[in-house]
Amino acid sequence: MKIEVLDDVADPRLEDYREVKEAWRVRERGVFLVEGRMAVKALLGADRFTVRSVLLTEAALPEIPPLWSAAEARGQSSLSGSRAFVLPPTAMSLVSGVRFHQGCIAAATVPGDIPIEGLLGSGVQRRLVLEDLTDPDNGGSCV
Repeated sequence: MKIEVLDDVADPRLEDYREVKEAWRVRERGVFLVEGRMAVKALLGADRFTVRSVLLTEAALPEIPPLWSAAEARGQSSLSGSRAFVLPPTAMSLVSGVRFHQGCIAAATVPGDIPIEGLLGSGVQRRLVLEDLTDPDNGGSCV
C-alpha cells in the first residue's frame, strides 16, 4: 500500500473524487465511490471490486493499513496498484463536495455486468434491482 500525503486540492491524482454530486460525471470515469469508514472497510474486504484509491484524513489513516495488509495476505488482487491519499478534512470536503465522509472515501472500478443466470441461480430467495439510483433514501424506502 502506497500512502501519499497531499496538500493541493487541484492534484490530478484526486480526479476520481471530484464533482461526485454529479452522478453522470462519476459514471463517465468508470468508478463508483464508497463513503464512510465502515463502507470502505467492507469494500477493502471484498475481492470482487478493484479498488483504485482511498482518500483519507489523518484521523482515519490508522484504520486502513491493517485492513489493506490483511487483504494482501489473503492474496486479494483487487488492491493491486491501489494508493491511499491523505488530505486535511477541509481539503477533503472541498475536493469531493461531500461533508459526511467520516474521513474516508474510496474509489473503485465499476465491475462488469453480472449475467442474470448468476443472480437467479445463487439460491437467494429475494432480489431487488435498482438501476441508476442516485438518492440512497430511495433505496432505504424500497427495502
